[in-house]
Amino acid sequence: RSVGEIYGSNPLGCILGSLLAGFVCIPNLGAQLTLQLAAALSLTLALVLFTFGSSQGKRLKLAAPVVLLIAVFMLPAWEPGLMTGGVSFSAAKYLQPGSEERLYERPAYYRDGLSATVTVGLQGEDNLYMKINGKVDASSNKRDLHNMYLTGYLPVLSHPEPKDVALVGLGAGFTAEAVLAVPGIERLDVMELEPEVIEAEKYFSALNGRVAEDPRYHIHEKDGRTYVMGSPRRYDVIINQPSNPWLAGIGNLFTLDYYEHCSDRLKKGGVMCQWFNLYAASLEETYLVLNTFYSVFPHGSVWMSSYGDLILLGSNEPLELDRKRLRETWEKSEAMRGHFFTIDLFEPDVIYGQYLFPREKIVGINPIERKNTDDRPLLEFTAPFNLYKPSEMADIIGTLFRLAEPHPVAEAVQAESPYTLLHGHINIFRTEGLPKEVLDAQTSESALLHARLAMLLEPGARTEPVRSRLNLALQLDPNDSLALTFAAFLELEQGNFPIAEVLAERALVDPPPGARNKLVEGLVAARLQQGKLDQAQPVLEDYLKAHGESYKAHFLMGQLMFKRKKFEEAKTHLSRAVELNI
Repeated sequence: RSVGEIYGSNPLGCILGSLLAGFVCIPNLGAQLTLQLAAALSLTLALVLFTFGSSQGKRLKLAAPVVLLIAVFMLPAWEPGLMTGGVSFSAAKYLQPGSEERLYERPAYYRDGLSATVTVGLQGEDNLYMKINGKVDASSNKRDLHNMYLTGYLPVLSHPEPKDVALVGLGAGFTAEAVLAVPGIERLDVMELEPEVIEAEKYFSALNGRVAEDPRYHIHEKDGRTYVMGSPRRYDVIINQPSNPWLAGIGNLFTLDYYEHCSDRLKKGGVMCQWFNLYAASLEETYLVLNTFYSVFPHGSVWMSSYGDLILLGSNEPLELDRKRLRETWEKSEAMRGHFFTIDLFEPDVIYGQYLFPREKIVGINPIERKNTDDRPLLEFTAPFNLYKPSEMADIIGTLFRLAEPHPVAEAVQAESPYTLLHGHINIFRTEGLPKEVLDAQTSESALLHARLAMLLEPGARTEPVRSRLNLALQLDPNDSLALTFAAFLELEQGNFPIAEVLAERALVDPPPGARNKLVEGLVAARLQQGKLDQAQPVLEDYLKAHGESYKAHFLMGQLMFKRKKFEEAKTHLSRAVELNI
């Protein structure tokens, strides 16, 4: 009987321990204190056993656990940056001299959650990022915005009349913001497993349009797969935006079984969207994901949202991104125009330059017959190996670019302007085969293409080539608003405030769609830096009337009032900026 009691108490202790640690201690006390308490509990038990055990060498036996018990609680606190640096899978970026200092930067937010450790921090002056278990899963970096915005826009715009949308994976809320920027959306259900991600999203509220406050936004603290499979609701669009499949527990969001459940939850004409990364994948795994996804959906297309990120669209009915609907939606939605400008879609038609091929193209040549299923989760077990092998991303993308073909509307777009689609190609670094006659043309558009190539391919090292190309564009067409805008931002970044001010003023005469707010902010910043307070204030007051709840507007007004030594007014505006940024 005593042996049975011992055996019975062991699994009971395991169950209680895992419940207490996972659901009580770690979320409330953090991982380090939980480990310290576990160690203290073991040492206390040793102390009790030694107290009532053999008297031989009793003092020494009692002293050892007491000393260790004291030592456990004297240990220094973990360095949050070091613990969430992602060294296990991204060690290469810390090999450069001085880069290890980043490991000791304290994040603004650090929480151990039920399923992950979540951090939010700032890199540089304006790149806000969210890490989950040390991996950046969302940020305000332009490349990430390309991916997150288009993961929201492409499937919703490919549906003729979307109303109900499901999004698996919250991240920083940028994809949700894109979905709700499309007129006609009535409901967005967002599924997020980790409560700390929902809490961390608040740090991005000033950047994502405070999407969580939209009445159409409904957050569900649940596993996305379970919610989709069990929900009685049917959707016009389902967007699957989990983390990378090499992370434990993510692979089941890339399986045939899951896609079949999603297909069942779609309304007639519904669209399924799947994001997939190429920067920690092999060509074989890429084919595996494509084969699995398109085994379920008989219609669809493949797009590249940014270099290294694929967006797969699938449907049970014919699917197309209608050009007329795209432009009408873009013209109706100010938020969408702003987002598109931010990710270098200066005209809605530029997006067609990021199209790769239809479903039929990849299904016809796919050499992989295997599928990723719940019973055989191949991806979850093969993907982690890619973290420690030479990257195949360039080869994979090269293969996909060789397979690429023009979108069905490309000919019509090309007939109107030979430059539009090329901007889309540049967005995804698809630079081979750009038509020489277009690049060599003595036009402002051609000069602007060269400037963008220099900006994207060698950022930070090509200031003079970029400036010279933008100057050439303005010589050929002094009223080219896009060239004026790029030139203003370049000079502002380089600290040439008088030149930036003049260029921003000229660009604001007829600003590119979606660029007005950024140009106004740039103009005000340039004037503040020059001490032109009387000229900056009226512009900023007009901006505040139009965007009174903008943290950026209050921040700039706070700076202006501080320079005027009106400290109470400065405090009011800066405090409001902080409130809007939380």
